[in-house]
Amino acid sequence: MSSEDVPSLSDLDPERIPFLQQSIPSDYTDEESGEFTRKRQLSWAGDPVQEDRAHGPVLDLAMNLAACAFGASMLSLPFVLDISGALVGMFMIVGLALMAVLASSSIMHAGFRFKKSSYTKIVAEAFGKKASVVAEVLLCACLFVAAVSYVVGLADLLPDMIGFTSGMPRTLRIFFIYAGLWPITWVGSLSAFGPSSMFACVGCYVQAVALVTAAIFSDIDVPGPELLFKFNPAGIALSLPMVTFTHAYHYVLTDTFLELKNPSKVRLMSTVWTTGVTLTTCYLIVAIIGYLLYGGRNVPSNVLTGLGNGSPVIGIATWSIGLLLFATYSLFIIPLRRRLEEILFGRQTRKLNGDRILAAAVIGALVIIASILLRDLYLANTVAGGCIAIVTFVIPGLFDVYCWKMFKVDRNLVTIARGVLLLCAGTTAGFIGLFGSLLPLKA
Repeated sequence: MSSEDVPSLSDLDPERIPFLQQSIPSDYTDEESGEFTRKRQLSWAGDPVQEDRAHGPVLDLAMNLAACAFGASMLSLPFVLDISGALVGMFMIVGLALMAVLASSSIMHAGFRFKKSSYTKIVAEAFGKKASVVAEVLLCACLFVAAVSYVVGLADLLPDMIGFTSGMPRTLRIFFIYAGLWPITWVGSLSAFGPSSMFACVGCYVQAVALVTAAIFSDIDVPGPELLFKFNPAGIALSLPMVTFTHAYHYVLTDTFLELKNPSKVRLMSTVWTTGVTLTTCYLIVAIIGYLLYGGRNVPSNVLTGLGNGSPVIGIATWSIGLLLFATYSLFIIPLRRRLEEILFGRQTRKLNGDRILAAAVIGALVIIASILLRDLYLANTVAGGCIAIVTFVIPGLFDVYCWKMFKVDRNLVTIARGVLLLCAGTTAGFIGLFGSLLPLKA
């Protein structure tokens, strides 16, 4: 056989490369670290990756993504049904869940086209270095504010969970919490948190079951047709960023894809669909039952507020949310730590060493300072909501428009329609999230 008969890597069909997961068998010495490595693997998107990561199954990584989206914001979904209209609110929850799946598909498709497995590298390939810097800033803002809000949330919940901490000053509670969280940030792989994420997701369903139980033993005033078919445009507009936030997992999507075992296109989309179904089912239960508990009228922004402090539902919900925040904090901080490692050391660490601990310490110090200073996270969460809408919908929509313009095979109605839909949803949710307080909107 002559050398001409042997195909090179560049001759392989680009669409097949992500599924082959071949390894380049030649030995090499890494230029930056001088570390001798036996082989170099291809990522889900077809680009070579050098770092050694643990890999997990579809269910574990889907639970990681779901756990990133779950949080205290789900307790506001009954309020969404109240101010928007019951059926309209349910349609928003399901519709934005489908939009989140479409956005994931757009990110994945663009990754295949450009053979880039990192969100910011896909942006750089499509729109240039400056755009990738903006995307990186948005991603880091989402991750950092999420991490800070989790620590602040835990600090507020801790007295109700552990009695002796009620006498601690808030600052001391934050240090107490972070002493338990910091070692978790040293872990190298997100796939290691699959079991804890599954536990956190189960906790959210336990909370939903607690609400159902409360409804069974309550005298419910069933809302009439005028409430079920209510349509309030202002309420819909105000609810859009909030519901978008509950489906936001895209800022850790490509990091998660890198840790999927045998990442074929079918398995990648199975991960996304499993995430979407897990989130939407729980959200609908909480939204509908919470709405019915108040008879569809004057539902508070936190559905637990009117149930009374002595209610067992309060205790279950408190522990469910608290354990969720503790178990999933690492899902935000580890991707953020990896990005800081690239800034400080030029590459991500492959094993636990002084560089990884230093990066974790720097981020930990920043999170602690921000958690102490930001007692009211309303403004930070509002800005983060706008950033999340851009990362979740706007940029994936731009990926579709770019692919439709540049690749002949993508010049079809499906690609451009998906792109326009994501752009419309993202710009609307982002604008309202960032500037909603300045608009004359009343629910």
